Amino acid sequence: MKEQVFISMPIDQFRVMLTDTVNACLKEGAREFDKHMTAEELAEYIDVALSTVHKWSSKGIVPGFKKGKRLYFSKKEIDQWLRQQKKKTLAEIESEAATHVALT
Repeated sequence: MKEQVFISMPIDQFRVMLTDTVNACLKEGAREFDKHMTAEELAEYIDVALSTVHKWSSKGIVPGFKKGKRLYFSKKEIDQWLRQQKKKTLAEIESEAATHVALT
């Protein structure tokens, strides 16, 4: 059985407490969303070899930046880049072709 707790407090105090909690969660989520990763962390994140990350970085394939001698990658930019790398399914290609044929 789940435990339940009932608290009595003025509605204004509850609103402030709820707003503070939501804002704290949003800040933490924003920090995690725009986290910077090292090359090692990126390799683990996208499940490729570290040498692949270095090769992609030197060829400008993956978005990143250097600070001193170290490479860093924005999680936000990497997630966007990964979405752009998605290959279309056969159903998506057929749907686009049908739309194109219908328009011409």
